[in-house]
Amino acid sequence: MRRIKRMIDGALRRLAAPLRRWIVRVVHTSVYVHGSPRRLHVGERTSLVNTVFNTASGDIYVANDVIFGHGCMILTGRHEFAEGKRKRLSIGRPDTPSTGFDIRIGEGTWIASGAIVVGGVTIGEHAIVAAGAVVTHDVPDNAIVAGIPAQVIGSSANR
Repeated sequence: MRRIKRMIDGALRRLAAPLRRWIVRVVHTSVYVHGSPRRLHVGERTSLVNTVFNTASGDIYVANDVIFGHGCMILTGRHEFAEGKRKRLSIGRPDTPSTGFDIRIGEGTWIASGAIVVGGVTIGEHAIVAAGAVVTHDVPDNAIVAGIPAQVIGSSANR
């Protein structure tokens, strides 16, 4: 009897696995992905609220148990500049790099409302990004960052 129950449970998990990403999108209908949704990798038990994800210039990896506040922006997209001006590229060629600006957000991290994370950074596990902060550099594990640009102001390890 137990063996049959385990077999049924396993089969249900395998059937539900492809639906996890779809279910997250349905539950969080206000999430917006600019670029390919295939470049957005979201872990389990993650609250996306109404976050904007820009995947134009890289992949975005969000680990398990991450919480986003309202109005966050996670932006890989970049425009190319030369001599202080945006490059004008030939017709049919995009003016944004398509790779090289991945964003990684570690497990258990909290990105508070209005925070912006720009491409090419890694936010460590159990970090806290304060409301309105602009993250332009890597954030260590357990760090609390705030400001524009975001700087370490404390540690979440003692909380």
